[in-house]
Order: sequence, then structure tokens, then C-alpha cells
Amino acid sequence: MTPSHAASRILVLDGHDGAGKTTLGARLARHAAGRLVRPFRDTLGDMITWLWKHDRHALADAVACAAVEKAISENDGVTLLVFDRHWLCLFTVLPESHYAHWFPLPPTVLVWTDVETTCERLVSRGEPIESGALHEHYCRRYRELAARFEVPVLDTTGRRPEESMEELLALAPVRALLDRGRR
Repeated sequence: MTPSHAASRILVLDGHDGAGKTTLGARLARHAAGRLVRPFRDTLGDMITWLWKHDRHALADAVACAAVEKAISENDGVTLLVFDRHWLCLFTVLPESHYAHWFPLPPTVLVWTDVETTCERLVSRGEPIESGALHEHYCRRYRELAARFEVPVLDTTGRRPEESMEELLALAPVRALLDRGRR
């Protein structure tokens, strides 16, 4: 079973730290009477990170896949699941040999912001910045993958959440899912 087996009722908001995924995901879930799910949060996300940093890619991938499947199964009756992270974040850190079983990819939007804004938002949340070069790498990597897999990009740089939400609702994959839910 692929982690995207219920793609007809999933929308993924993915991107680097501080881009606005959680804020927009929560707003979208409320707007669509859906549910925001964060399968890699807290210690599970820490474990997945530890695994890929120690070159245990297959296990990191399997744990992430299982977390997505668990989120889907626990929300079986929910009309729309808005994922705060999913396949795209894993593709930024795992070798390409681990991509295939994530297909078909669910509808996805890259929520993106520049490195300066990323760092400002992390500081405002009381999170460590680590290194600007690291954030630069991930901001670039997400954009590269979005281009490769034709994922629309929502740039939240210099925007209030209300403005970003309007643009999110206008994106084709979001419109399609919301329209399907109204039928």
C-alpha cells in the first residue's frame, strides 16, 4: 500500500520550517470542514531525522510512510485531510531510490518563504536558527523538487496569513479538491 492511497481526499502543504504550512493548513482545514494532520511532528519527526542523518534511509522512509498511512486510517471518515508535511519533505533528504513507492503523489502545494523570513519566523517562535546555509540549502531544494514534480509554489514572503490563504484557495489543486468535496 502506498502512503498516498487515499489521495482523492488529501491535500499536502509541504515546505521548509517557518514557511507557514501549519497556519495555512489549519485555516484550510477549518474552511473545508476537514482536518489538519501532522504525521511527523514531535518525537516521531526527530526519529525520522535521526535515521536519515545516520544513513538509515530505508528505515526513515518506512517510518514516514507508516506515519502517513496511520494518519489516513485514523481519519477514515474525514472529507479532506490537510497534511502538514508529507512526501516532499522526505524527498529533500532521502536518496531518489526511495521515491517510487510514494507515487502516485497526492495533490501538493509547496508553501515557501525566503531564508531571511524563515529565520525571522523561527526566532519569533523561540526556535534555534542553526545555520543560514542549512536553511538556504532546504529552501533551494524544495524549489528544485517543486519544479521537477510540477508542484505549485505559494510564496508567503512578506504576506499576512489572510493574503496567503486567498492565494492558496485559488490554486488549481486546492480548487479541485474543494469542488469535489461540494458534490
